[in-house]
Amino acid sequence: PFRILWKILTPLMKPALTTVGILTFLGTWNNWFGPFIYLNDMKLFPASLGIRYFQLLPMETTDPKDHLLSAAASIMTIPVLILFVCAQQYFVSGIVMSGLKM
Repeated sequence: PFRILWKILTPLMKPALTTVGILTFLGTWNNWFGPFIYLNDMKLFPASLGIRYFQLLPMETTDPKDHLLSAAASIMTIPVLILFVCAQQYFVSGIVMSGLKM
């Protein structure tokens, strides 16, 4: 039974498991409300909350901070893009094998 699982089922499950992994990563990476519930220290907050706090800071100078906010948002998307590029083949094949028509 273990050999059947390892040699037959695991290669067939790889696209589906990769798709679930990507979607789970995106859900936790963009989680905004969850850290308010279980984290007490602002140093432990994820990047999405850091961007929100950065957006709410009062403007002390006349220089707008929009370019800094855009840079922080761009930096936050880099890990998501790297994950998608690395797992793109499995993600696309997982969507194709699911039978959904787009």
